[in-house]
Amino acid sequence: MEFGQQHRFSKEEARARIKKLTGHWSKEHGVSVAWTDEEAELSGKILGCKFEAHLVVTDSDVKATGTDPGFLLRGTVTKYLKGKLAHYLDPSAPLDALEG
Repeated sequence: MEFGQQHRFSKEEARARIKKLTGHWSKEHGVSVAWTDEEAELSGKILGCKFEAHLVVTDSDVKATGTDPGFLLRGTVTKYLKGKLAHYLDPSAPLDALEG
């Protein structure tokens, strides 16, 4: 699976927001996260599905690639992941108000 979410932040702020999101996944779901500059490798389970993903923060968007959970769960997992990215990259949501 591949998708992205555009943002209007500096790369540094977008990375800080996505680090909060990955911190949330780590705390809530036990997902392991390894950051290198603007890229993160994630591994674990979300919504009961195996979750292996690679995130890249650029100047204008966050690109995500990951394992396909299969036909039956693809829509649910995609909706969840896109929703989380949109929430964490929403300019109306202050950085300090986001779960991390």
